[in-house]
Amino acid sequence: MEFENLDIDKIMRELSDDDKLRLLSGEGAWHTYGAGELPRVRMADGPCGVRLSSGISTTTAVPATCFPSPAMLANSWDTALLYDVGAAIGREATALGVNLLLAPALNVKRNPLGGRNFEYYSEDPYLSGVLGKAFVSGVQSTGVGACIKHFAANNCETRRMYSDSVIDERALRELYLRPFEIALEAEPAAVMTAYNKLNGEYCSQNAHLIKEILRDELGYRGVAVSDWGGVHDRVAALKAGLDLEMPDSLGRSFSALKTALERGELDMATVDKSVRRILALTDDVYLEPCGELDSDEHDKLSYNAAADSIVLLKNAESLLPLTKDMKVTVVGAYAECAPVCGEGSSHVTPLHSYSFLDAFKHRAVKIDYYAGYDADDPDKDAELFDQALRGAKSADAVIFFAGLPAPSEGADRRSMALPRNQNRLISALAKIKKTVVVLCVPGAVEMPWVREVHSIIYSGLNGQSGALAAVDALYGRINPRGRLAETFPVGTAELGGDFGGDTVLYRESLFVGYKYFDAIKRSVLFPFGHGLSYSDIVYDGIKMQRTATDDFIVSVTLTNRSMRDGYETVQIYVADATGKVLSPVKQLAAFRKVFVEGDTTATAVLDLKKSAFSFYSAKRGGWFTASGTHKIIVAASAGDVKGEVTVELDGNFADAEHTPDAYAMPVRERISDADFAALYGKALPAPEPRPQKGEYTLDCCLWDMRDRFAAKLAIRAAKKRAAELFGGEKPDMPAYEAFMSSVMHTPLYAVAAMSDGAMSLDTAQGIVDMCNGKFFSGLKLIIKGRSAK
Repeated sequence: MEFENLDIDKIMRELSDDDKLRLLSGEGAWHTYGAGELPRVRMADGPCGVRLSSGISTTTAVPATCFPSPAMLANSWDTALLYDVGAAIGREATALGVNLLLAPALNVKRNPLGGRNFEYYSEDPYLSGVLGKAFVSGVQSTGVGACIKHFAANNCETRRMYSDSVIDERALRELYLRPFEIALEAEPAAVMTAYNKLNGEYCSQNAHLIKEILRDELGYRGVAVSDWGGVHDRVAALKAGLDLEMPDSLGRSFSALKTALERGELDMATVDKSVRRILALTDDVYLEPCGELDSDEHDKLSYNAAADSIVLLKNAESLLPLTKDMKVTVVGAYAECAPVCGEGSSHVTPLHSYSFLDAFKHRAVKIDYYAGYDADDPDKDAELFDQALRGAKSADAVIFFAGLPAPSEGADRRSMALPRNQNRLISALAKIKKTVVVLCVPGAVEMPWVREVHSIIYSGLNGQSGALAAVDALYGRINPRGRLAETFPVGTAELGGDFGGDTVLYRESLFVGYKYFDAIKRSVLFPFGHGLSYSDIVYDGIKMQRTATDDFIVSVTLTNRSMRDGYETVQIYVADATGKVLSPVKQLAAFRKVFVEGDTTATAVLDLKKSAFSFYSAKRGGWFTASGTHKIIVAASAGDVKGEVTVELDGNFADAEHTPDAYAMPVRERISDADFAALYGKALPAPEPRPQKGEYTLDCCLWDMRDRFAAKLAIRAAKKRAAELFGGEKPDMPAYEAFMSSVMHTPLYAVAAMSDGAMSLDTAQGIVDMCNGKFFSGLKLIIKGRSAK
């Protein structure tokens, strides 16, 4: 059909009831259902670039520009950059025929061990939301729709299909929903629900989350779509406001919805609302492939984004930048094999990528290289260790590349520690030479050698040109300008134990990231917002102007006392000093990145809305501002306050709300279940027992049935497949662990839907039947499923 604009009313009249029900699930892995001649919306993952694939597998994706990971982009604190990256990814999506980009991911980094933290912007909800809004606007400027995800509280990968995030209402609103609320101002085409439960109910069928908050309170009118395989009860999900289930449910959801209609458990009006929203999405974003991928321009943008995102963490004695006439020894196998992006749905097949050794060569920098350690085989370390030490003795400086394997969706990190062989070698090198450490890691790591080395650069998962940008930062071709979008704690022991598992108590409430360490008065390795440069920029003056509406205009004078041009990211925090409600010591409310030429002065002007001082009252069910004393704090980071001003506000809250005494010093280990229950406002949910033999259904996973014969055979087959993919059983490899975790902890109906045909629903049901003791009927279904391939 010739496609211009859809006559939705006409289509609704012409669609059969069966077609309407079929429209509520995808067709195949990446399309909406094309009833009749209706166009199909094509979707693709895209936080780091377009991942266009015919199936679920990441290994068959079409090459595309690989931009820095969102965790690195957030270090730029640059909304214009996020807009440009979003627009570039949108243009590539258009050229490839992708209509809906499944990005950005806006979940707050509750814990540094979160397996998908590399896909998330920040531990701070305001920074996450503002950057996400800019990215959405960039993507949608091209006509491609953006889908914000994962709504909500998807903060760990362990048991993500079954885990229950138990969060008090105030923390939910102020931390975990706030980024989505901000990004919704850009009117994203879709919102994706999370896999996990939220306060006892799966997000995909959580009426409080989707219907009451997203639609009624926040006024969202677009499509709510499930994460892939994330629907447990299709009828309940539809009633809660979930429009589209992805991927193709293989007829399972169609049957459930039709039965519910026939029994009067579902009405056609509810179906029609969701069908209209899906048709409106199709009308809004569908476009045939057009334009061409401008790989050269996008490669330049990827480089610029990487350059803006690198963070100089330490630079004692101004060791950096190095000069090309210095004799430099490079140590570390990750100089050859550092990942440029993560694995899973955000993996991009890059158009090209540089190793760090390639980058040195490309910039005509002469170095001596020693692996120092083997990234895959620690047995080789002793010889490599000695070679590196000998090679470093004649150098003027050593650059050590410390790294970890590419992180992957589906598996959380086990600790913040680097491999011991790397830590040992860094300390040994630092004893004999001035040493620079380049961190090729997905996020915060422990640094037992932090006082021993001279300089540290955080390069992270920085995209296809990230290595080139890092070498340019080392040698001063660029002036580092990134600022940490997350706190780097001292060690794993600082993180607390409520992470992962079937029931996760968010007992720390509001106190996440820098807010937690502020509240418990504990030092960190590097604070939120921290970043150095080669310039010497000082804060020369702070002025505050109050408007008639109780908003504020903050002016900060910056003087560059060096001759080198540089950037400064001015951060404004606010603090409630009324004592009437539980409050963080400070929380980010505004920021501005300012360019300051060498030997000049510049002024940063920031707008601060009165709403920045508000809090959510769960008892009153709304947002309030406490009357009384508040603080406006100007800082270069959460650990570097430059000045503060006290202001009096006439708010709409004059009372006080009681908080359990434990929250006066909210160390996670000291907050009891009773304390958290008092804050939560009701009894904490008891963990639900997993099904036993005779109770298994397609909503169960292999982990539930792991002791049954049929499940053992399926697990053995999965391990064999994993060994083929990853070159043997490698449980320490994040990608291997993620693969096996997905196999073990994903509902069998979802495994079938996402297996690219490797497992049919009949096969999945056969495994369930056999595990329930129905051996022969189950075996027949398995044989039927295999013969149908």
